[in-house]
Amino acid sequence: MYLDDSVSFAYRKGDSLRERFTCRLSEKGLVITVAKPEGSFAPWWKLLQVEVYGASRPAAESVVKSLDGANSRAVSTAYDAEHHRISALVPDSGAGLELQLTY
Repeated sequence: MYLDDSVSFAYRKGDSLRERFTCRLSEKGLVITVAKPEGSFAPWWKLLQVEVYGASRPAAESVVKSLDGANSRAVSTAYDAEHHRISALVPDSGAGLELQLTY
């Protein structure tokens, strides 16, 4: 995901934000990683909504942890059976995060 002020050329001096997302299967389910942001542009959001499509059932467990190892906690998820979607609202502290969905 990329963000800048959309007005100036300040991105040339690093005043932008880039967050990289990766996803991989694990033995228990799915792991979504959001790398630590690059750049100095401050986002306005404090939460990320992660949506996973193709799920055949709700997540049995969901845990988010900071990539800097500061904390780990359970997060709530919602399951939409019609669209085969699991949704989770996770805090975006700017340290990067890993969301483990077990199902």
